[in-house]
Amino acid sequence: MTLSPAGIIEASISREKNQMEMALQVAKAQGDVEIKEKQIDIKWEMLPVVRGYKVELKSLFQNLIKNGIKYQQKDSTPRIKISAQEEKKAWIFKIKDNGIGIDKKHYNSIFTLYRRLHNQREFEGTGIGLAHCRKIVEIHDGDIWVESELNNGSTFHVSMPKFTL
Repeated sequence: MTLSPAGIIEASISREKNQMEMALQVAKAQGDVEIKEKQIDIKWEMLPVVRGYKVELKSLFQNLIKNGIKYQQKDSTPRIKISAQEEKKAWIFKIKDNGIGIDKKHYNSIFTLYRRLHNQREFEGTGIGLAHCRKIVEIHDGDIWVESELNNGSTFHVSMPKFTL
């Protein structure tokens, strides 16, 4: 058993080939009650296979989808679109929502543990979700960043290295 740089205990678990579409389907299924109740529109294109930790990859999608659902304007139906773009050495996943958006000055701080932009009355939460996403991406040798516009949604970008199948 070893401790990874992200502080995650790695027993005999190894990175394995993961169909990202399956990770997304599992993440979506775990939120299906809320997704159906709120008539949330989640769409995705065909997603690639990456090498990684199955549970962590599912958790990554789950956190980003939950944020896209949570940070909405009142009386708005959440819409989330997930896509992947192939680059020379990496896959770039894009998780786009139609939420409240993020001011550019907060782009880096939102990935800090316990950093919240809103009080509990506005939006419940602990400030752990995006910091956890960053750690997941880091243990996969990737990167995460956001592009956003206030009142016009956010797009979270996740780069994951390509590997030979």
